[in-house]
Amino acid sequence: MVAKAQSTLGVAKFVPHDLRRTALTHMAALGVEPIVLAHIVNHRSGTHAGVTMNVYVRHDYAREKKRALDLWADRLAAIVSGEPTAKVIPIGGGR
Repeated sequence: MVAKAQSTLGVAKFVPHDLRRTALTHMAALGVEPIVLAHIVNHRSGTHAGVTMNVYVRHDYAREKKRALDLWADRLAAIVSGEPTAKVIPIGGGR
């Protein structure tokens, strides 16, 4: 299945992990905080701060992960539908 997609899309090398990288990169660009990204992919840090977070912070970040994944879903929907990526709203009402 991956080989067929590579051939169809003209992608020389592709692994499913590339989708994970792409999603996280774009969520970061949308303003999702690094700690939320880490929880989405269930990564644990080996740094001192990461160890402290793993031991003492028991918050599951479910609300934050949902917000991030909803942002990504909206972005994907905009890409698929061809909608512009941002809506410009004039400030000041043309004064």
